[in-house]
Amino acid sequence: MNADFKRNNYPNGFFQYSANTIFLNKPDDRPFTTDGQTLFYLSTEEIFTYNIFGAYVQDQIEITPKLKALLGLRYANYYSRYHVPSITYDGVEFNEYNENPQVTSTFIPRAGLIYQPWKNTSLYFDYNQGFTPQYNNVKAYGGPFDPETSNQYEFGYKGSFFDNSLLAGVSIYRIDKTNVLTNALDPNNPMLLRAIGQVRSQGVELSLTGKVTDGLFLTANYSNNSTKVRKSNKPVEVGQVFSNSPKHIASIWASYQFEKGSLKGLQLGMGPRYTSNRFINIKRSNADVLILPKYTIADAMIGYQRSRYGLQFNINNIFDKRYAQSGSNTVYAPGMPRNFMLTATYSFKKS
Repeated sequence: MNADFKRNNYPNGFFQYSANTIFLNKPDDRPFTTDGQTLFYLSTEEIFTYNIFGAYVQDQIEITPKLKALLGLRYANYYSRYHVPSITYDGVEFNEYNENPQVTSTFIPRAGLIYQPWKNTSLYFDYNQGFTPQYNNVKAYGGPFDPETSNQYEFGYKGSFFDNSLLAGVSIYRIDKTNVLTNALDPNNPMLLRAIGQVRSQGVELSLTGKVTDGLFLTANYSNNSTKVRKSNKPVEVGQVFSNSPKHIASIWASYQFEKGSLKGLQLGMGPRYTSNRFINIKRSNADVLILPKYTIADAMIGYQRSRYGLQFNINNIFDKRYAQSGSNTVYAPGMPRNFMLTATYSFKKS
């Protein structure tokens, strides 16, 4: 049995900024050089609180030496609260707004089967239920909304090769979600949301990871996904592609670690990440919907590990690619520009 607790408190509210314009058809063009300006300001008087508590039990039962069952049950409790006092901002008065604290809880089951016909081969089936409270639940956004719930079915294969040095996996899945929020496309309130009756995601995921040769490690992933509206109070949306759902996602990461000589302990790594086109809103028949272009970004790493000490330097988005990561209505969220991270580690156990 395990338990977890997470507290998120934002006593100083949020600042939100606009980003420099991206031409979606030519995202690498950079005609605008001005710094991002404030899009709108959320008062530092605002108080946001989200608390999450969970506890779960899980057990694996051996039915036969080759067949095992997995059973689990999780209890989840969510608490959220939003409050802002009466304030005057930019000459405009805002009345006090105090949302009643929302407390939601539920029991979430999980069940699965694992069949191992051979030592290095596993076939599995997994069923999960999901329950997530809506975090965009304030009245100004159209809330409160019922929690998002889901049912997930997954069938897959996992195998190992070359003395377990290379691992391969294939999974076929289907996820049905209810009460999924989407933009209401209200011209008078661009932040207004509404809930979709049901959205279904289904597809296949492929993975390959492990040691290719002495010192060379490879991780490759590919996902082919279809996410469409199944139920909606707007019949024209049924069967249409849901927003921000790419059909293809792929990534490759290769790293090489020197194991001998004067360079022993040095590690180099690099790989690209690819995401295909997405619609910024639900695709509709006979209607133009803004497309967020596909993008590929590359990351790299150099590290050194010796005895108990380690040092690693990462560069993410090496070529400073400009891209739209996601969007809603006519507003997009820009992807992270080139960034750096330096990590130092020390192990109390000598390697």
